[in-house]
Amino acid sequence: DVGTGKTTLLNAFVDSLDNDVIVARVSDPGLSQLDFIKFIAEKFGMDTDFETKSEFLILFTRFLEEAEQDGKKVLLIIDEAQHLTDEILEQIRLLSNIENQDKKLLNIFLVGQNEFNATLEKYKNRALRQRIAISYTLKPLDREETKACIEYRLGVAGVQKHLFTPEAIDAIHTLSEGFPRVINVICDHALFQGCQEKQDEISDEMIWRISKNIRFAHMPQGLG
Repeated sequence: DVGTGKTTLLNAFVDSLDNDVIVARVSDPGLSQLDFIKFIAEKFGMDTDFETKSEFLILFTRFLEEAEQDGKKVLLIIDEAQHLTDEILEQIRLLSNIENQDKKLLNIFLVGQNEFNATLEKYKNRALRQRIAISYTLKPLDREETKACIEYRLGVAGVQKHLFTPEAIDAIHTLSEGFPRVINVICDHALFQGCQEKQDEISDEMIWRISKNIRFAHMPQGLG
């Protein structure tokens, strides 16, 4: 869902890859078919001097085969996949078919919001759906993960003590429903307010108080 940390997770994943992985990342898939494959070619550092899909497939197959010969893996990451049209999804399916001696030459990650599941469930997309080997839903943080998230970010900022009381952590988790983006918003407001009031720690009373002035998507009804 929105605000669960997909982009943060993707950034961390890409940063963790070794040099034997060639990565191209598409963050705006709302393109025409020709623009989509030209964008992919450019991201992979390929020659983009082609006018048809067939010309692209010839060049792309050659690119993948050369990567295979060099002992490299090729990964295509498509972010915001909920914006993909059925036509572009069919192009992705065709790309996933490229293989050499029964070995797939291209790895594809489709990363999107929950509504992308409904797109995949369409009958016309069943061929692509059958090719998806692994599917995972990134869920909101639980209470302990919320606490760990807050303490980690404070630690990165150089804070050596617990600024938020356990009760404040409980309140933040309740209000945010575990969505990292919302947790950050609440904590930012709380730290600013605590600074204004010259407080040594953030209490649950302050969290509930500042929540009345915050409006965000994942807040229980009656609050904000």
